[in-house]
Amino acid sequence: AGVVAVRDAAGDLRAFESESGRARWRHDGDAGEARSAAAGHGGRFFLTDGPDVLALDARSGAIAWRVGVATAAARVTAPAAGGQTVYVATSEGDVVALDAASGRERWRHDTDAPIVVAPAVGEGLVVVVTADGRLIALH
Repeated sequence: AGVVAVRDAAGDLRAFESESGRARWRHDGDAGEARSAAAGHGGRFFLTDGPDVLALDARSGAIAWRVGVATAAARVTAPAAGGQTVYVATSEGDVVALDAASGRERWRHDTDAPIVVAPAVGEGLVVVVTADGRLIALH
């Protein structure tokens, strides 16, 4: 059976069996931080917590990796996953690509403007919209 996960109002990520609805695990979030939705891909859930991106094992909820991608004052968007890469953007203007298996940074692109919405991924591209209205497609 598959696993689905949702973030609740307290910032916790809760995972459930997709067929039965039975609760599997909960990852405690920080109620004081802006919380992102989680992206599921390849047996993991990816989420942001403050300036960090986390990968959680879908079956157990164990943290596979945690990587800082921005300064403590920055906001990090919800992640988007495609292929073997997880993408996030920051209010500091960076688009960051992380290896889904290890969390290692693959590349970083500075847009020179804040980004406040999650990247879109498809057809080999990652697309972001900057706060000054530019549409940027990267590959």
